Amino acid sequence: MSKFKIVICDDASFIRTRLIKLVKTHFPDMLVTGSYPDGEDVLEHLKRDSIDILITDICMENIDGLELAKHIYEKNLHTKVIIITGYQDFEYAQKALKYQTRALITKPIDT
Repeated sequence: MSKFKIVICDDASFIRTRLIKLVKTHFPDMLVTGSYPDGEDVLEHLKRDSIDILITDICMENIDGLELAKHIYEKNLHTKVIIITGYQDFEYAQKALKYQTRALITKPIDT
């Protein structure tokens, strides 16, 4: 059985590192195939390989998590998107739902 491919995107390296560790520890049937500080890197990854799950920060320079969710939605990719954010703003949640985001998790993230 093949593992689910996960990509993590957050501009904070310590959050990416923590999420990778969390996935490896608690979800052995999942494989982190990419860890990036910016959405541009995720778009490049998508040109080379499919992603089953994208865990992304909502606010980043250049291409943010909502733009990634929109791209995945509009291209009809089968990637499930989970957005993490430090914002409590309902407007972000509304936009995330519009692009069929699977979850909106607020920081700090509790394991």
